[in-house]
Amino acid sequence: MAIRSKSIKRTLLGIFAGIALLIMLVIAFISPIAKYCIEHYSEKLTGRKIEVNWVYVNPFTGAADLHGLKIYEYQSDSIFFSANEASAHIAMRKLPFKTIEITNLTLDKPYGVIRQDHDYLNFNDLIKRFTPKTPHDTTKASIRFSLLNIKINDGDFRYKERSIPVNYFVKKVDISSTGFIYNVDSIEGKFYLQNGPGKGTVQGTFSINLKDLNYRTSVLIKNFSLDILQQYLRDFNSYGSFTALLDANIKATGNLKDSLDINTNGFLAISNFHFGKTPGDDYVSFNRLAIAMKEVSPRHFEYILDSVTLDRPYFKYEHYDHLDNLQMMFGEGGSKYTAVKEDETKFNLIVEIVKYIQELAINFSKSYYQVNKVAIYNGNVVFNDFAPREEFSVAASPLYFRADSIDKDHSWINLALNTAIKPYGSLGVEVKLDPKNYSNFSMDYNLQKIAAPVFNPYLISYTSFPLDRGVIGLQGSWVVKDSMINSSNHLIIMDPQHGKRLGKKDTKWIPVPLLLSIVRAPSSVIDFEIPIRGSLSDPHFKLRYAITDVIHNLFVKPPLTPYLIHTKHVEDQVDKFLTITWATRQSELLPKQRKFIKDIASFLDKNQKGLLSIQPMIYTAKEREYILFFEAKKKYYMKARNVTALSQQDSVRVDKMSIKDSAFVKFLDKWADDSMLFTIQDKCKKIVGEEAVNRYFSRLDKEREKEFLSYFDSSALKQVKIRPAQYGVPFNGFSNYKLIYTGDLPPDLLKAYWNMNEIDNGTIRDPYRKQRNKDKAMTDEKMTKP
Repeated sequence: MAIRSKSIKRTLLGIFAGIALLIMLVIAFISPIAKYCIEHYSEKLTGRKIEVNWVYVNPFTGAADLHGLKIYEYQSDSIFFSANEASAHIAMRKLPFKTIEITNLTLDKPYGVIRQDHDYLNFNDLIKRFTPKTPHDTTKASIRFSLLNIKINDGDFRYKERSIPVNYFVKKVDISSTGFIYNVDSIEGKFYLQNGPGKGTVQGTFSINLKDLNYRTSVLIKNFSLDILQQYLRDFNSYGSFTALLDANIKATGNLKDSLDINTNGFLAISNFHFGKTPGDDYVSFNRLAIAMKEVSPRHFEYILDSVTLDRPYFKYEHYDHLDNLQMMFGEGGSKYTAVKEDETKFNLIVEIVKYIQELAINFSKSYYQVNKVAIYNGNVVFNDFAPREEFSVAASPLYFRADSIDKDHSWINLALNTAIKPYGSLGVEVKLDPKNYSNFSMDYNLQKIAAPVFNPYLISYTSFPLDRGVIGLQGSWVVKDSMINSSNHLIIMDPQHGKRLGKKDTKWIPVPLLLSIVRAPSSVIDFEIPIRGSLSDPHFKLRYAITDVIHNLFVKPPLTPYLIHTKHVEDQVDKFLTITWATRQSELLPKQRKFIKDIASFLDKNQKGLLSIQPMIYTAKEREYILFFEAKKKYYMKARNVTALSQQDSVRVDKMSIKDSAFVKFLDKWADDSMLFTIQDKCKKIVGEEAVNRYFSRLDKEREKEFLSYFDSSALKQVKIRPAQYGVPFNGFSNYKLIYTGDLPPDLLKAYWNMNEIDNGTIRDPYRKQRNKDKAMTDEKMTKP
C-alpha cells in the first residue's frame, strides 16, 4: 500500500508538473505566435498592415498587451493609428456563456489621423469591410459584449482635410470612462485635451445613452485658440487673417440626432477676436463678447439670458472703385461663400456654424426670450470711401449701446445708442420696440455738430466746390405702426459757406453758389422740415415744406440784398483777421493774403504792445494724400513724356490730371504689381514710398512758415510767435494758420467784431442765436486728432 501511495503521488506530481510546464510553454510561445499572426494575417483580415514591437498574451488570465502598435493606412506606409501600449483584460470565465467582457482597455500615448478629401475618409474601407452584408438575425441568441474601464492617456489625434486644406490636431488627450455593459444603455466618462497648434484646454464630463443618443455634458474651456477657423477661411478666399480665444463653462443636455434639441446654461466668451485683410489690418475685432445664460432651450422655444456684453468692438467698411473690402474677400455678393456652401461634397466648419446660427435665429424669433442686459462698450465703427477723387473717412467712436430688461412678454423694449462722430459731431438714438411685432416702434434721434466740410470729398467730386464753413444738425421723431411711418425730421445747416471752385479733370460742375443762395435763408441757415410717410418698404418724403422755404427765399432775399452783401463782407473780414487758409500743397500766399499780412506787419510796427501768435492747424491726412497723388502722377508723367524734370506748365498739368485717368491707373497697376492693393492711395504709396511723402510733408511745413514770416521785418518778428503745429482734421476742412492777437487789436478787426455782433443779434438771425452760440466753440477752428 505504501508503495502504491508513493506511485500515485509521483503520478500526480508528474501530471501537475506537466500541466505547469504546458502552461509555461503556452505562455512562452503564444505571445510570439500572436505577434506573428497579427503581422502576417492583419492585412488579409482587415485590409490594413499592422505591426507591433512585442506582444504579451496570457490566455489563462485574459491579459493582452501590445507594445509599439502601428496600424497603417489602406495600401500605404502612412500611419493611421499607433500607440506606445494597448492593453486589455478579458473575463475568460464568462466566455463559455456567450459573454465577452473586457474588464479594462487602456491606450497609452495613442496617435491617430483622420484624412478627408471631399467625400473620401481614410477609414471608409474599414466601414465597408466590417459592415454586415445581410441584416442581423434577431431570432438567434447573440453574443453579449461589455467594455469596462476605458482609459486613453496622453493621446494625440489629427485631422487633415486635403481639399481646403485643413491641418489640425489636439494633444495631451486624456479620456476615462466606466464603459458600457451589454444590458445598460448609457456610458459615462470625463475628458481633457489641449489645443495642438495653439493654446487652450478643454475638460469636462459626459453621459450618453447609446440607444436614443440623449446626452448630458459639463464642459470647461479655458483660453482656447480658434485659429482652426483660419484654415476654413481659405476655402472662401486667397487671403484673410483670423484669431480668437474661447472661454466657456457650460452644462447641457440634449440629443445628438437633433442640433436644436439642447438645453444649456452657463457662461460663454470670445475674446481677442481679430478678422481682417492681414494681421494688424482688421475689418472686425473686439476685446470680448460675453454671454451669460440662465437657460437656453431651442427645443422648448425658450431663451433666458442674464447678459450679453460686447467690449471694444471695431468694424471697418471700405468702399473702392469696384466692390468693397468684404466683397473683395468673399466675392461679389458673397459669391465665394455661396459656392462653398452649395458644394455638398465638401465639409466646411464655418459654413456649418453659420447654418446652425441661422437655425437658432429662426427658432429665436418663434421663442420666448428674456435678457436682463445687452450692452456695447467703447465701440468704433469706421467708414472709408475711396471712390471719390480723394478719401472720405468718418467714424462713430466711442460708441455705446444699452438695452435693459428685454422680455418678449413686456409691452416695449427700450434701446439707447450714443456715440461721438469723428472727426466732428455726435449722435444719440432712443428706440422703443414692440417685442411681439418688430414693425411697431418709435424712435427719437439727434445728429448734431457735424462739420459740413467733412463732406468735401463728395462735394468736390460732384460739384467742384468745397465748403469751408457750416455745421449740420438733424433731429427726428418716428412712430411706426404695422410698418406705416409717421415721422418728422428737422435738418438745419448753420452758416454754410462755399470755397473757391477747384477745377479738376475728374470733377463734375454744379453751381453751388447759386444753389446755396436759393436754399439758404437770409439768416445764413438752411432749415428744412422733412416729414416722411408711407411704409418702411416704400417711404415717401414730403418735401412740401422745403419747397415752400425755397420759394420764400426767392421772394424775401432780393429786397435784403444790401444786408446780405454787408453780412458777407463782415464775415470775410472776420475770417481774414483770424485765419490764413492754405490750399493743399500750397506754400505761397495768395496776393490778397500777402497784402493782409503786410498790413498786420505794419500794424505791429506801429503798436509795440501788440502780439501775434500763430497756431498752425495742419490737415495731416489730406496734405499727405495730395502730396502722394502729385508725386505718383509726376512719375507717370515723366515716364510717359520721357522727361527728367517738370516745367511750371508740366506741374500744372500733373496737378490737374485725374487720379482715375485710365492710363495712369494702368501705370499704377503695372508698377505697384500687388493684387492686395485695392485703392489708388495704396498703389501710389507703393510707388512713391512713405519716406518720400514724409520728406515732402516736412518740407511743406517749413516752406509755409518761411513764407509767412518773410513779410515781417526784424522788429515786427519780435512780436510774432509760431506755436507748435497741431496735426489732425481742422474744422474748416483745410490746413490753416490761426491768428491769435494779444494786447492791441487792429482797428479793422475791432470794427468787424462789432459789426458781426450786431448782425448776429439782429432780427434776422435772432431765432438762431442760441444755436450759433452752441456751435461757436466748434467753428472756432477746433482740431480733431487723426
